[in-house]
Amino acid sequence: YVMVVYDLRNPAGHGAVPDTNWAPPARHHPDWTLAKLGEVFGIALDDAPMPNIYLTSARVYNQSALGTGKVFKADGATGAVSTFAVLPNQGEGLGNIAYDRAHQQFFVTDFYDGKIYRLNSSGTILQAFSPSGAGAPVPVTQRVWGIGVFEDRVYYGTWGPPSRVFSIALDANGALIGTGALEVTLPPGKSGSTEPISDLAFSVDGHLLVAERGMFNGSQPIPHQARILEFPSYATFAQSF
Repeated sequence: YVMVVYDLRNPAGHGAVPDTNWAPPARHHPDWTLAKLGEVFGIALDDAPMPNIYLTSARVYNQSALGTGKVFKADGATGAVSTFAVLPNQGEGLGNIAYDRAHQQFFVTDFYDGKIYRLNSSGTILQAFSPSGAGAPVPVTQRVWGIGVFEDRVYYGTWGPPSRVFSIALDANGALIGTGALEVTLPPGKSGSTEPISDLAFSVDGHLLVAERGMFNGSQPIPHQARILEFPSYATFAQSF
């Protein structure tokens, strides 16, 4: 399986004991396998009453199989998987995916052409934005990966080094407008450099959370190099773990 859903709602009722490892109830579906999905990395949920799960095809686990441009949708009620969208790709795979609740749309990063794709709730491509302006295939160092939406702006993380977070505005209809603005540049880690930014999230009080993924090259990971960084008000480095 390449996806599993864990039920964390009632630990005590499912045998959890404080200060011990706990195996929570897990749900698997026959469609959630390597044979049917290939490698996947990005994940997002929509705001349906029983939220659907969206996954991006990937090639970041040092496996022999190539990635694709597919975004998959796992039905929130049945778990059955369908292809939600197919983006341009030549085996590099996709980066991550974010759901924009205010405009009922998705943003997906593509490792092939370095673009951010805006999709509607049916998976139709509405817009493609190229942060680097480079032609496809883009160099690994110019890939965009992590992506998030907060207060009518889309935030995206670059591969680097150095790894940076940029943002771009959304208009009233949810379209990307203008150009990317630099928000933060990650400080060097213990290796003396930075790792690619693979995920972005925001706390309820507006702190930007940045997750790195240690990568040796375009498809081979490095363990024990990545960090989680917190930036209050998007700008001032606070702490790393």
